[in-house]
Amino acid sequence: LRPPKIRGMTGRRRPATPVLSPLTPSPRIYRHRYISVTLLVVMFVFLTIRFLLFLFVWIFGFEFWILPNLFDESLTVVESFKPVFMFERIKTTQLWWRLAISGGFIWFMYWAYTQPTEFDEFIKGQKEFVDDLYEVRSSSHRALDGGAAPVTL
Repeated sequence: LRPPKIRGMTGRRRPATPVLSPLTPSPRIYRHRYISVTLLVVMFVFLTIRFLLFLFVWIFGFEFWILPNLFDESLTVVESFKPVFMFERIKTTQLWWRLAISGGFIWFMYWAYTQPTEFDEFIKGQKEFVDDLYEVRSSSHRALDGGAAPVTL
């Protein structure tokens, strides 16, 4: 037995193809998506590290940028990667801002240090389990001995 041929199916499917193709892309498109997502993740990590380094050095009164011309639209692609880094002293003091950010950073580090971890809960549960295990074991030994007190010589 052969299944019956459905001749009108291709005609009905063609108008829906542009709408449904982004939902089920071909394997060739997957490769481009992985490359795009990888580049986005690399850029996000790089820019986050770049900003955190700037912020940490700025607290001490200096400016430090990795690829300082990266977002300058008036430069060519090659010129935007020159110089590789910039390190110079801040001309204005901005002392209050630097103190506020360093105080916020110290507070955050204290807060993060005092937070309980899942490992602490695991150790607590493990200790309770072992304590219960030995408590049951020692009571069962007493029951087997008839509840008699231990003999001392």
